[in-house]
Amino acid sequence: PMSDLISPDRPISLDAMAIHHITEQMVEGKPRIAVAIGRYQGSPYYVAHNAAFDRGVLPEMNGAWICT
Repeated sequence: PMSDLISPDRPISLDAMAIHHITEQMVEGKPRIAVAIGRYQGSPYYVAHNAAFDRGVLPEMNGAWICT
């Protein structure tokens, strides 16, 4: 399995930090989404929490989606 933190294109809100437990320091120096997508494209499947959301914002990922 693979997973990545992504450098967002805007500051992480306090609400988002409280919900996801991901801080600005944790994403410092991490790749942008366009770089990370290239690492995952072509996978036969993707596993995600709330996969319906991820599938909607990542239409280029054509494998099967498994929602946890």
